[in-house]
Amino acid sequence: MRLIWNLLVLAMLPVFVAAALLPGRRTRFVWGSSPLINNKYWSEAIREGGRDSVTMMGGYYASINRREDFDLYFQDFAPARLPRTLRMGIGTCLGFLYVLRRARVLHTSFEGFALGRSALWRLEAPLLKLAGIRTIVLPYGADFFVYSRVDDTSTRHALLAS
Repeated sequence: MRLIWNLLVLAMLPVFVAAALLPGRRTRFVWGSSPLINNKYWSEAIREGGRDSVTMMGGYYASINRREDFDLYFQDFAPARLPRTLRMGIGTCLGFLYVLRRARVLHTSFEGFALGRSALWRLEAPLLKLAGIRTIVLPYGADFFVYSRVDDTSTRHALLAS
């Protein structure tokens, strides 16, 4: 499964580079791919301000979210008749292609966006930069510290100095 996913990303790499280099209509604010309810509300706020904004998720947490909470899912970009695993893999690549062509700003977490779970995850940031897409990384959960609550002063200093 993981091997197929990595081979698919590798096969799409020239397409990703071409999409990043070609001029596009990059006007959208994109939020994702972690299904956090904050993404929904931030996207709605940007839309109310008159900008084009969309959420794009890899899935959703059924216990706390509804499918309708978010605008797009990676699997929406692939034909529904494909097997679930293949649909998710192709959909993720096509979703990333969509972002490379249409996004102006990408808001994501430290998990990365579309390529975060592939062996080629390190190529995601350079491709976004090549396309001129501004990337904002939003921490959540264990991604950040409240520095005032770190008791060990040397650890706090190391965190603040980095």
